[in-house]
Amino acid sequence: MVETTLTVSTAAQAGTQYTPSTPAAGGNNFANDGTCVLVIQAVTNPVTITVTGQALAYDGAAHNQVSVAVTAGNTAIMGPFQRSNFNDAANLCHFTSSETSTTKIGVVSSTPKG
Repeated sequence: MVETTLTVSTAAQAGTQYTPSTPAAGGNNFANDGTCVLVIQAVTNPVTITVTGQALAYDGAAHNQVSVAVTAGNTAIMGPFQRSNFNDAANLCHFTSSETSTTKIGVVSSTPKG
């Protein structure tokens, strides 16, 4: 399955409006600047989001894989994700979603402009 790339919105002092996306069953990614957070809405069903670490530990096993379970009707914020642990060679951070039909996800960066 092909991953879906989500658009990153940038937070601003005056506020940021973003349009959440439905996560793809085949996985998802976003351009991670190290300040990005995921905003996860479990609209009517519970969901578990798992962000995959890309760095390898001394034994060759991936580390820093993190998951959050969000109960139905609730919203969670997950991150930020350290680039050295979560980005691949293309500076993308990858995650999967256990539920895709009623979940909404947004990605917001707090990198200041200017």
